[in-house]
This record gives sequence, C-alpha cells and structure tokens, in this order.
Amino acid sequence: MKSTSFKYLTKQGLNSLWKNRLMSLASIGVLVVCLILVGAAGLFSANVNSMMKYVQSQNEALVLANNDATQTQLDEIEKEIKKIENVNTVTFVSKDQALEEQKEKYGEYADALDTMKGDKNPLSDSFSVTFKDLSQIEGTIAQLEKINNVKKVSVMMDVANNMAVIGRVLYIGGIVIVVILIAVAMVIISNTVKMTIFNRRKEISIMKYVGATDQFIRFPFVVEGAVLGLVSSVIAYVALLIGYNALVSTLPTNDGSILSTLANNLIPFSHFWFPLMLFFILAGLSVGVFGSSVFVRKHLKV
Repeated sequence: MKSTSFKYLTKQGLNSLWKNRLMSLASIGVLVVCLILVGAAGLFSANVNSMMKYVQSQNEALVLANNDATQTQLDEIEKEIKKIENVNTVTFVSKDQALEEQKEKYGEYADALDTMKGDKNPLSDSFSVTFKDLSQIEGTIAQLEKINNVKKVSVMMDVANNMAVIGRVLYIGGIVIVVILIAVAMVIISNTVKMTIFNRRKEISIMKYVGATDQFIRFPFVVEGAVLGLVSSVIAYVALLIGYNALVSTLPTNDGSILSTLANNLIPFSHFWFPLMLFFILAGLSVGVFGSSVFVRKHLKV
C-alpha cells in the first residue's frame, strides 16, 4: 500500500469515528467497562492468591511425637518431615514451650498450670508444619503419619480444603468472566462497524464497482476499531489505577484486625503496572481490530 493511500484511508477511518461519534462513544464506554472488569478480576484474583498464600503459611499442622521419644528420635522425625515435598516450613516446639504457650492463653489463671512443669508435663514434643499446596494436604498428612515415633498429626482439614476449593472456583470463574466480557465487546464494536457501513453503503458500492479491493475498503474500519480499542485501553487503565490505589488507601493497615492483616498482604499496583498496561493495550487493539475486520467482511458483498 502506498503512503498516500495509507494516509487517505487512515484519515477516512478517523473521520468515520467523528461522524459516528455517538456510537463510537458507546463502543468506547462498553469496552472500557469490559476492560476494567477484566482488569479488576485479574487484580482480585492475584490478591486472593496472595492472601491464600498467607493463610496457607498460617494454616499449620501439628505433628506430635511419642511422649517417650528421645532427642535422637526427634531429630530423625524432623529430617523425615523435611524430606516431604509438599512441606514448606518445619518448626520444633518442645513440650515446655507448648506449656508456656498454653499458660499465655489462660491469662490470669496461668498459675494453675505450674504444677505440670518438668516430668509432670502431659504435653508432647511436636513440630509445627506448613504446606506449599493445600490441595495436596491429605496425601501430605498421610506421609507425616507414617513417620516413626509420630503419635498424631493435628490439622484443620476443613479450612485447608475450603481454601483449595476457593482457589479453583476463582480460577475457573475468572476465565468464564473474561470470555463473556470479550464477547460483549466484540458485539458492540461489530454494531459500530455495521452502523458505519450502513451510512457509507453507497460509497462502498461505488468503490466496489470501480475496482477497489476489499482490503482497500476494509482498512478505514480497521483503523476505526484500532483507535476505539486504544482509547478504551488508556481510559480503562487510568481508571483502574486510580480506583485500586483509592481502595487500598481506605483499608486499615495497623489496627491488628483480620482486615488489617489481609490489607497488608495486598499487592501494590506498582507490581502490576507494566503487565497490566501491556495487556490493556494489546486487548483493546486486538478486540477493536479483530472485531472490525471480521464483521466488515460480511458486508463487503454488494
């Protein structure tokens, strides 16, 4: 394509945007909403994964050793635990340390446990274990229970299983939402193209009769779709940036509550800015160009 033709067709595409500015604004508005929802879903999913990792790190299993286990046997138990692939961290908790922790929970009644010190301590030496992947927790527990001199493995299976299920649901749900939103954006852009073609149907017919190629006729619509996609992506990115930072700034971060703990595990927007910007630009251009080029093809037969 010659440079003069390129300039002419590009100008035609831009002029078409202005002539059909109401439909163009509608297309931009819908595509902006779609991109914001897709971006928000991605940010939400990433932060949920971050929080899940935090919860997983706090979701501990307590591996109790036999009451008569020697120090050598305790060392051997620790080695065997660390060999298990799904184990993240292992922390030894002596029975004296466990008793002190219980005394802290009793508060003003802690003195009642003083009689249990030394040889009268009924608690067991244990190991606090965290996991890498909660979806594999049942198999990991089975491996822990097989270790010699392990009396019992205590873990909140309901919490672990629920977190694993939530992770899978969010992943599948996110994919479904993205597909639906992209389909909606494609329909809106196709309607804009149809409106433009309807307004220019006589011009297109004349161009076809004098020998203009489909590529020559299609190019302004591709330009139109690309501009719609690019403008939408910029607006959506700026809106999501402002909204995300505003939301994070309103959350408490130092009051010791659960919400504060989760807020401290939110991923800062600076971690997302480049991949999110790149995704928005590519998604906007792809949807705009693809929607225009595909749907205009159906209306070139005159």
